[in-house]
Amino acid sequence: MFYFDEEKKEDPGTWFPFQDSHLDVKAAKYVFDKPGPKAPRFRFRSPTPFYIDRRKKRQRAHEFALNPKTMAMERVAYFKDLTAEEEQQESDDMRDYVLTGIEGAVWESKKEIACTRENKLKLFLNDNFNRFAGRCIAMLSGIETDAEERSEKN
Repeated sequence: MFYFDEEKKEDPGTWFPFQDSHLDVKAAKYVFDKPGPKAPRFRFRSPTPFYIDRRKKRQRAHEFALNPKTMAMERVAYFKDLTAEEEQQESDDMRDYVLTGIEGAVWESKKEIACTRENKLKLFLNDNFNRFAGRCIAMLSGIETDAEERSEKN
């Protein structure tokens, strides 16, 4: 049986060893290599609580639209669009939220990477790291395992 910790406010995340990736031309998809014995580790957590919190704060717009089936006007609610700056800010905030720990990673200058917002955003500029982070987040949310199960069944 699984017990929940009622004192725990936020999930600190799950550690993943860094996995390099390369494009498999025949399969037309990226393949992740096995992590090395001294691979740096990164701790990620699910972005779901972040987006739930952000949705609570976003403004909603309402308008009336014609329902073609009933030919009646119905009130429709939707979230207002974000400006380009707001979208970039939300994207940066989400990246800062999901990456919660860095161990053993170094820059090319051999300087250790500290787990700061600035460094996290720099890491996400690297395509290889971005793919790795996306894979880790997909594994945390169960998306990747569901896709593997479906492909095995077919």
